[in-house]
Amino acid sequence: MKHLTHIALIVLTLGAQTASGELFTPTYEGTWEGELGEAPDASEVLISLNRENGRLTGTFSLPAEGVLDIPIASVELDGDVLVMRITPARIFRGTVHDGEARGTLVLHDQGERAVPMRLVRENSVAWQGYLVEREKRRAEREAAIAARITTLEQTTVGPAAESVDPTALECMVTAAAASGSTAMVINLNGKLVGEWYAQGESRRIEAMSATKSILNLAIGRLLTLGLLESIDVPVHDFYREWSSGGRESITVRHLLSHTSGLFSPMPTHPIYESDDFVRFALESPIVQRPGTRFVYNNSATNLLAGVIGRASGQPLDEFLRDNLFSALGITDFSWSRDSAGNPHGMAGLQIHARDLATLGELVIRRGEWAGARLIDEQWFDESIQPSSELTDKVGLLWWLVRDGEEVIGYSARGYLGQYLVVLPAAGLVAVRMVESSPQYNPDTDVFSDFERRVLALARKSCI
Repeated sequence: MKHLTHIALIVLTLGAQTASGELFTPTYEGTWEGELGEAPDASEVLISLNRENGRLTGTFSLPAEGVLDIPIASVELDGDVLVMRITPARIFRGTVHDGEARGTLVLHDQGERAVPMRLVRENSVAWQGYLVEREKRRAEREAAIAARITTLEQTTVGPAAESVDPTALECMVTAAAASGSTAMVINLNGKLVGEWYAQGESRRIEAMSATKSILNLAIGRLLTLGLLESIDVPVHDFYREWSSGGRESITVRHLLSHTSGLFSPMPTHPIYESDDFVRFALESPIVQRPGTRFVYNNSATNLLAGVIGRASGQPLDEFLRDNLFSALGITDFSWSRDSAGNPHGMAGLQIHARDLATLGELVIRRGEWAGARLIDEQWFDESIQPSSELTDKVGLLWWLVRDGEEVIGYSARGYLGQYLVVLPAAGLVAVRMVESSPQYNPDTDVFSDFERRVLALARKSCI
């Protein structure tokens, strides 16, 4: 969640919009690849454009951060100038010539900061030259990571190991090692299959945005304990300063579903530079009418952490420690706080991979643990389905895992490639975590196909 830089991929499948709103098919439709920002700061960016109701629309993703499919506000063409409004405050403007677009992404929410951006269309005049440059960069990156550990040592063989197809499991372990994984844990039907660690032992790893899904469990616990009446209560029940100014209609559900309309900077530097994450959110402008648009929102989850604290009378991390983690046997964890003492909501949980898998087991058991009801079962019915009509990709802070049109599981995802995947019908819980290091390779180490590989493991196959 630190940078918005490096590789961008744009798929132009249809026409674009002129400044007057008319549509036409440009000569440069196809796949564009390039760089956003300056090396060595690097995060993969993906943009997919398509036509809906006669207009060009699209989505914006930062896969390494677990930020996926944010709707692009608009796409326009004015002569040879391409303009993409990623959000109302984030606008790319570039000139296209011979299959190459050069321009800047202006961050109006960061003092008009301009980030250079270059895109090259596949098989265009500029493509071969770009390929040479790209291969040179990759060679330099590969040399930089040559000394890293790429083997995973299985430290524990669990009782469910014999129930997993050995070839499919070996395929999964090989892929995890090749992507620089620090830890992987797999459970089947409530029993351990195995634990694998890059340096032979478990340690706490930052869960990044996978932390957001743990906030979902905290809300479920609040509801079960009667400390929160409903997720449809307004946020101003906890922060009276939100009783007016367009904020009075924002509910806890809006914070959970990324539909609050609250401004949230991307990249997240302004949040991390703030002394008070909750106050930063409270004082941020409303940029869309609440409930009208899905936009992945870090500020909303930081505010949600504050709501949990006020509803429970304890900071988020202490509430979870006393009211959920202790019952699950999770004792060795830490949680980042801002200078004002607020636990982060957007990220911040440092946890062992095996303990993150335990939280996945709680989800697959629908809130029951050792005969005790920790979270009401109906909370999972509400959480693990599309959170609104605005998107079919997420529930309430859980990403939905699909097989075609069918939702077959859910996952927590975080920057660099943190994953907790739950497949209820298969009885499978899988965790992959990776530490940040100078050897991290953004091209491979995000392990973007981890969820597909978990599905393959459930089907006793290898991809």
